[in-house]
Amino acid sequence: MPGHERRNPGRGWGGPAESCSCPFCGKVEKKRPGVPCNSIKCSECGTALVRHVEGNR
Repeated sequence: MPGHERRNPGRGWGGPAESCSCPFCGKVEKKRPGVPCNSIKCSECGTALVRHVEGNR
């Protein structure tokens, strides 16, 4: 939109994820470069993982 500037163009939402976590059971797994967290299934319960950045809960 004209007049609306993007913040951090091309940077995503807050920087790179350090790990992926399960929203159901809480298991945290190390992030694999180039693989979105939501395409990884939890090894404990099979739920799709979500992006997890240390310090953000």
